[in-house]
Amino acid sequence: MLIDRVGPTQKRHVIIQTSMNLTRMAYQGQWNQAQVMRSAAVYGDYLRVFKQARLGGRVTTPYHTAALGNVVNYFFPRPQATADEDPVMQALSGVRCTGARAGGTKKGRTKIRVVQYAMHGTRGVWIAKRLRKLSNAGCNIAIIYSVTSRPVRDILLSRRGSGPIPMRRSVLIDRWGWVSGYNHGKWMTITGAWGSSKADHLTFSGSANWSNEAFGNDEQMQLIRSEATARAHNKSFAKTWRQRSSRSPSRTVGWSVRGE
Repeated sequence: MLIDRVGPTQKRHVIIQTSMNLTRMAYQGQWNQAQVMRSAAVYGDYLRVFKQARLGGRVTTPYHTAALGNVVNYFFPRPQATADEDPVMQALSGVRCTGARAGGTKKGRTKIRVVQYAMHGTRGVWIAKRLRKLSNAGCNIAIIYSVTSRPVRDILLSRRGSGPIPMRRSVLIDRWGWVSGYNHGKWMTITGAWGSSKADHLTFSGSANWSNEAFGNDEQMQLIRSEATARAHNKSFAKTWRQRSSRSPSRTVGWSVRGE
């Protein structure tokens, strides 16, 4: 959502980037994230994509990225993308698990926190394998999710190497066995050694699931290098992790949602 000249002081170039759909279920039964910022450059990039999308026509290169200061925008679709072309994998490829000096890290271990509604398909598997590799290398990783596949779950919870990655399933079940609420957030933070820095703070958020289908949809994501943004997301992660609705992973990987 783009808003310009808003409020009594006519604030310019406001961008709201979120995981939320405009549906009844989204506001009655989901937890979502929303990132709000003001930036003329980011606003302009979003507006160009909006003007293109509203025409509904085919374009030669629908996938679009733009590096704008401390923000990188990603717009899909990118059908048939490979693991090397996956922006999540690209972000994880810059991680070094030891030597971190950022605040909030312990014993020099880079911290990765993930809230992801859905992880499945071959894309879910290759991201899970990368997270498993990073965990084995010493990264401090924890994951909150709602839906996953057995192959993805088995990789993340493997007892080999560093052992099971700490995970919580954030779902509410009513007395009839229907899912009445669930976490629909889609973000990841990396705090610590990334690229040439030993004290970086990255937040990767947007609308895309970690699934093959996301590559074929009109999705958007952002990579934000900001300590304040990463700290705010990590604070939300810790709160969600402690909630009674966040439970240890069960053998159930899918569900039926009343009303969907």
